[in-house]
Amino acid sequence: MRLGQVVSQLNLGLAVLAAFTQWTTNVHGHSWVDCIDHSYDVVYTNSDKWVLGGTNGNGVCEGYAYKFPGRGDQSIGTDYTWKLLPEQIHQDAPVCQYHHDQADYTGWRHVVHGKPGDKLYLAYFSNGHIVKDKAGSGTTWGVYWSGQEGVELTKPSELTKERLVDGKLNDFDDGNCGQTFVDGDFSGGTIPSGRAGDFKPCVGSFTIPTNAKAGTYQMVWYWTFYKNADFETNFATSNGAGGAAYSSCFDVVVDGSGDDSNNTTATVQLVQESAVLAAPVTTPAYTTEPANCGVEEPSEPATTTPAPIPTIESTEIPLAKVIPATESVYQKDPAPESAVVTESPTLAPTESPTSSPAPLPSQTIPPPANSSYAFSEPLAAVTINGVGGTGAYGKVTDMQCPSSNTCAQSEFAVSGPSAPFDEDLTLALRGPLNVDDLAVFTSADTKQWTRISSYSKQAASADNLVFMNNKGDPLRSGIFDMCNGNSQSYATADGTIAAGSAATFNGVLEDGVEINVMSGITCEGGSCGYSRGVAHEGWKGANKIFMIKAQMPHCPTGGKDVPSIWLLNGQIVRTAQYGCNCRGMGDQGKWKGGCGELDVAEVLPENVNGITSTIYSFKGSRGTNSYAARPTDTPVVFVVILTEQSTSSYSNLGMAQILMLNADQVDFSTPPSADVVSQWLAYSKGVNVNFDI
Repeated sequence: MRLGQVVSQLNLGLAVLAAFTQWTTNVHGHSWVDCIDHSYDVVYTNSDKWVLGGTNGNGVCEGYAYKFPGRGDQSIGTDYTWKLLPEQIHQDAPVCQYHHDQADYTGWRHVVHGKPGDKLYLAYFSNGHIVKDKAGSGTTWGVYWSGQEGVELTKPSELTKERLVDGKLNDFDDGNCGQTFVDGDFSGGTIPSGRAGDFKPCVGSFTIPTNAKAGTYQMVWYWTFYKNADFETNFATSNGAGGAAYSSCFDVVVDGSGDDSNNTTATVQLVQESAVLAAPVTTPAYTTEPANCGVEEPSEPATTTPAPIPTIESTEIPLAKVIPATESVYQKDPAPESAVVTESPTLAPTESPTSSPAPLPSQTIPPPANSSYAFSEPLAAVTINGVGGTGAYGKVTDMQCPSSNTCAQSEFAVSGPSAPFDEDLTLALRGPLNVDDLAVFTSADTKQWTRISSYSKQAASADNLVFMNNKGDPLRSGIFDMCNGNSQSYATADGTIAAGSAATFNGVLEDGVEINVMSGITCEGGSCGYSRGVAHEGWKGANKIFMIKAQMPHCPTGGKDVPSIWLLNGQIVRTAQYGCNCRGMGDQGKWKGGCGELDVAEVLPENVNGITSTIYSFKGSRGTNSYAARPTDTPVVFVVILTEQSTSSYSNLGMAQILMLNADQVDFSTPPSADVVSQWLAYSKGVNVNFDI
């Protein structure tokens, strides 16, 4: 039911609310979500900033629940508690105090952003129920979602195990939180052994499913303050509610898309967070064929099949609220002005995603010819100045499975004109995408370039590079563990599943299929730091060029239709591309964009006819709107130059130059001359991005 159709139901809910005045009764057991953030340090270690800071603590966290008043509001305990007694649970009373359209995400009250696979921490207080009456220990909370953008859960009966966002319930007692307490009194007490003491919150976490599509999703944090609820049935028919339930509702904006066309819970685990999963459970993307989107048919996959992996059968429960696409709610927050740069006036397509594909830029693309390097005007360009700097990111040192589901990180300091992009990088690709040629070049000083890796679809050959994916299968290549999912594996020719050994890519990625390209050098003796499964090095060095000849055909029906070409720090895929890694968030959290990502040509759902570019590092993120039309009919060549040199008058740091060229402007068989590279770097008529921040 769409939002405009539920006004009468909301009015009915308000009438029910008036009939049960106990719902807002101020009781000692009240709890709610105070803070949501990618950083554990923000949520817990430095929590005094938002717990004791009064109104000055507002805005410290990345995200908040709907209409959160802030810790400086003296009436927060009475006004912000949302309590459901057994009769309300059985009668399916509203599960949220506020709805999305009442969230008031303005000013300091932020909505949290994240990418598929991101881990988000949240804080709540025990309010005596861990060290005083101990009634909270053994009770559980979970974070629920509908799995559909713009669809709200509105009543307790919808909070089923299939809708747990990461498939698990968590003990209300995190084993650490708890106030001072002695002899029935909190005042003058001592901190119980193993407890944090006053003003330190309980901390939980949940993970955005790796297959989540870009969009805004309502989340419901729901604590059942009783121990005998039967979670195998709906609350509406359960007789186990002996206490009360408390909730906080909030939004999560997912930036970027995951690896499956359907959002499904990644695991079903109705046990404490520290318990070990009984069996690996992955999304259907690992076992279903990708949609055919008008590109060449992929080669047949290997004749053997992966070990069977259980999937989830969703329970069909009608949802009360669906936000229509025509309404203004559940849309992404506009990017800050500082994050959007001035665009080249003639290159950005403006058609909506539902319109017919936009034409390519005004420059025509002639058929490919026998090519040699000769500089001519690019079709489009993005110049990013101020790439490097001095800072730190969270290097993954251990993933500790199965003893504990922990992502161990240590602060790793970096400095340099192009840091961290001088570290080894991997080239990532997502379909629908046709790839004809790849090449990687390096140079000590940009005066002489050497080709060190290459791929040709026509010749069916690959030199010093391998094609990989995140489908680790112990029967073929890579691993699967219960905490962190699939590792890197060698990819089959079509990229869809794990192969037993390195296979030559057939040049065609179907809709939503992802691979990444690494060098042929395997990680030996800790040369790559911590890694899982099959581990290869990427391409390191302060000066390097990536060339990709590719075409992005539209997916006609039923697919995501958001191809992408991007570069990642090699550590990201060697741990977990959509899980525990050094990547972090763009502008938020302790390590922000972390160890580095450069989106070279990314198609977003908002405009499937254009391509965008964004850079991420420990400094934050900067990006463009659509800077060129998507090359749907004819291949183009993307040239990405990363160098410690600068052509900027305002920055001494390195630069990244992204050029979209006609196919006959590039010769993949030989390195470009220093003169041509110099002309490429000097080109400044495209979109200019200042990353010297």
